[in-house]
Amino acid sequence: MEHLQVSAFTKNQLAYYDKYWDKIRIEKAAIEDAIKKSKIKIEESQKREQEERKLKEEERKQKEEALKREQEAQIKLAKKMLKYGEPTNEIIKETGLTTNEIERLQ
Repeated sequence: MEHLQVSAFTKNQLAYYDKYWDKIRIEKAAIEDAIKKSKIKIEESQKREQEERKLKEEERKQKEEALKREQEAQIKLAKKMLKYGEPTNEIIKETGLTTNEIERLQ
């Protein structure tokens, strides 16, 4: 059947027909290439976002740990000041603790 169709075409028609299918194949390959490139870009973007989230989480943990150490140091200082009979208002100035927090330490 295909041979009959091909034989029914002139040389110019066959050339046009071949060019048409070549264009289709080229366009299909270009679309597939664009899709592949898009997928790669999406994957790279997702990796970057994941790394950024990981870094932010690590930074948040470090800040929390630093704050905890600072609070522990303030409590330790307040306990020493209480031990030496310092007035509450002086302890508040030096440590930044509240009156309730200092009372709990006593």
